[in-house]
Amino acid sequence: SPPGSIHLAQVDNFFRFGHTKARAQDELAKLQAVFSTIGLPLHELQCGQVMKSLGWVWDSALLRMSITPDKLAVMRVKLSAWAKASELGGRDIESVTGLLNFLADGCEAARPFVGCFYKLRAEAKNRARSGQCSMEDVKVVIDPRGECAASLQTVAEIFAEWDGVCPVVGGFSPVAFAQVVGFTDASTKDGCGGFAYVPVPTTMAPGGDIFAFSECYPSAIVEEAKVVEKESTAFLEAFAIYRWMVLFGAEFARRRVLIFSDSKSALGGIARAFSPVPRLQRIIKLIRILVARYHTTLRCAYVHTSRNIVADHCSHLRRAEADEECRALFGRRLRWRGIGPTLPSGEAGISDS
Repeated sequence: SPPGSIHLAQVDNFFRFGHTKARAQDELAKLQAVFSTIGLPLHELQCGQVMKSLGWVWDSALLRMSITPDKLAVMRVKLSAWAKASELGGRDIESVTGLLNFLADGCEAARPFVGCFYKLRAEAKNRARSGQCSMEDVKVVIDPRGECAASLQTVAEIFAEWDGVCPVVGGFSPVAFAQVVGFTDASTKDGCGGFAYVPVPTTMAPGGDIFAFSECYPSAIVEEAKVVEKESTAFLEAFAIYRWMVLFGAEFARRRVLIFSDSKSALGGIARAFSPVPRLQRIIKLIRILVARYHTTLRCAYVHTSRNIVADHCSHLRRAEADEECRALFGRRLRWRGIGPTLPSGEAGISDS
């Protein structure tokens, strides 16, 4: 090619926005003019508040994105089959990775599960290269206790009940802070507890009240925690976060939620959406299901025990002390919540009675 020449290839999905239809049409005309001058035609021009792009249907009036029922049905069949498979072919692994990437674009709940399949796909490609064969000929055994198997099972369960709609929720950024903040704690004997509040009140999430919970463990949780001290601590701390989501998740749906805990082990498993410890993995799975159900953008962070005093009192069932500490810190009393609705006990192997 001559020096300075420019090669043009097909490119997708240019978006121009306007507060009115006339403004949007004007922006579209400007974009057309730019590409017309270089002889690059534009196809499938759309203008309006509802349009199809990147495999999603975008609705700027309702601030949501969705997929068609037919696509959702096919996706569910594939996820269910992959979740039951003891091995996956190279092309299947590429399909899983691609589908999870697609879902992660619109659904926060799918994002933690993509990473392990990047590694699995790289392994499959290395096998194909070393064996000088195609990806169709590669077979990878899926460890039933491994991260990929757990991810597929959780994703299949999450999207089995999904309606195909994702509200457009702004993610965390340097200028987009938590809309709801929670603190949780778990004691080794008494129970778990915590509280939730809105740091910056808005019309969508009015502040003022600080809601708290303080409750004994279900008997099944107590029995399951009696194994190894380090693991049981993470298990109980994760259970406290799960109970926070059960009690407050629906009320603070479609929000950026930041939950503090003083257990790094529990936080690591929740962030990764996986733990090799089966009982902890079950709690993590329940948390991820609730995140998907309430369209929550969830982040968890570590707080030192010395700064988690209110939640610590709650976990030891010391409600009066928790209330007194809250008034000293925030100038407000706690509003207590009772036991809320939970997922069916059979899904977790636990009971909340």
